This record gives sequence, structure tokens and C-alpha cells, in this order.
Amino acid sequence: MKTPIENKPAELIADAVVRIAASMKELDSTRLTRRALVALIHDHSGVAKKTIGIVLNNLSALEDIWLKPDNIHPPHQQRVINEKMELDSKARNLSAFIGENPIFDTLTPEEQERMKVQNNLMWQYSAVLSHRIAAFTTPKK
Repeated sequence: MKTPIENKPAELIADAVVRIAASMKELDSTRLTRRALVALIHDHSGVAKKTIGIVLNNLSALEDIWLKPDNIHPPHQQRVINEKMELDSKARNLSAFIGENPIFDTLTPEEQERMKVQNNLMWQYSAVLSHRIAAFTTPKK
């Protein structure tokens, strides 16, 4: 069954936000610094670095707005959305710990590697959830 024309713009925006967020998470899992990611995107797109930084810094807020629990999705889909939001929060915290917390440097190299592997797998899992969410059809309100 096709969705009505009036639902298309919101569906396209939600889909784009999910795909952009998933792509950024994949880039984040490469262990490039945020500065390197901004430079890479700038070099390939010509978009101002400041603008790229603003978008990247607010990407999770965009996801939260477009994927917030609003009871318009069937329960099984809403559980996937909620799971992704919780997972992303945990993955962001672990990424910040690895990249910014001086305690990380005091851990053994083996523990550092285990944490990095865990973080990478969390972002991969998040990307899978993003693809599942992108495949959801926008239900009628």
C-alpha cells in the first residue's frame, strides 16, 4: 500500500536524518577525530567547516526530534526506535570516554583495545537499527 502524498515530505526528512546519522556513526567508528571528519567533509563538499561542525554537533538532537517516541509507530517499531536512542546514548558516552577522558590512557593496552572494539560494535549495531528504522513506513496519525 502506498503512503499518501502529504506524508512523503516528513517521511523523506526522517529517512534522511536516519541515513545521515548512520553514516556519521560509521565514520565515527573509524576512530578519526571530529576535526578530521569536518576537514574530510569540507574537502569533498566545499561546505564551510563551521557549518559542518554545527550540523554534526546537532545531529543527535535531529535524531531525537525525528525519532522521539510519539506513539505513531506500532509497538514493535517503537521498541526498535527506543533501543536505538538508548544505544546511541551509551555509544556516545563510551566514545567520549575513549577520546576525551584522561583515565582511558591509564588503562592497560588490552583494556583500551577491548573498549575500542566494544565501541565500534555498538556503532555498527546502531547502524543496523538505523537501516531497520529507515525501512519503516510512516504510519497515519
